[in-house]
Amino acid sequence: MSKIVHYTDFALLPGEQKERERLNGWRLYNQHAGVSFRKHPKEENKCVLYNNSNSGADLRPGIIMYKVISGYAPGTKVKFLMVASYASNNNPPRLSVRYGTKIVVPERQLTADFVEYGGEFVVEDEGVILAIENAVAESAGNDFYMSQLNISVNEKGING
Repeated sequence: MSKIVHYTDFALLPGEQKERERLNGWRLYNQHAGVSFRKHPKEENKCVLYNNSNSGADLRPGIIMYKVISGYAPGTKVKFLMVASYASNNNPPRLSVRYGTKIVVPERQLTADFVEYGGEFVVEDEGVILAIENAVAESAGNDFYMSQLNISVNEKGING
């Protein structure tokens, strides 16, 4: 049976003081200027991470955000799920996810609908990163929304 061990919906939880705490342990990479948190465009009472290329610091190809995977026994099977859509179809982003050098979610062009993208990986060592990447080389127009990030594992794989 899988258990959700890390869930991020970009809401500002009670007691949190800073906007960046909405990232819930995920780290931005080379994207700080373009990121904001907004009300979900299609679902009231939800929030999204919005990555905007018109903020003066264009989106760049490569890693946009990552999480260090730790606390799981080597060999643990981990499931990853993200929900995302494009915010502009001028130059739709193409996102992929990898764990170390292994592809977890193959490159997918985002659509106007919020779609679930997911995959699995097996924990190798402590401290390997799970990275979300954008493959679009052109910097303008590849804005996107992300509404959820979910990591779950088999309950036997949780250390502690």
